[in-house]
Amino acid sequence: MRKTYWFVSRHEPTIDQHRLVQGNLVKIADINAFDKSAVNELVRKASENNIDGLIVVNPAIALNIAAVAFEREEFTTIGVFENANRAPEGQKPTFEALALHWWSVEYGDDGWFLSAW
Repeated sequence: MRKTYWFVSRHEPTIDQHRLVQGNLVKIADINAFDKSAVNELVRKASENNIDGLIVVNPAIALNIAAVAFEREEFTTIGVFENANRAPEGQKPTFEALALHWWSVEYGDDGWFLSAW
């Protein structure tokens, strides 16, 4: 069974992003990465919908998703796309997915922890 991941972004996923996910990538509305109540609501909805993970481009939202998952003591998988096409300083930002990095908030013998895949 293919896994389903929510993609939190203002932009539609690219062909490269779909290829890197190797699952169902469903774009959902972007949220403010620093709005804790919005991030909490995102994690709650993902859990209620049995989503396999959340994927983002912005590392700040990835950290806040992990923080909320720790507070909720809830397993969460987080993916962050790496940008291969960083614009030079002062130029318009562009994005090209180079890689997808994964982390999991999970429970082990010593309690809750964050691990990289």
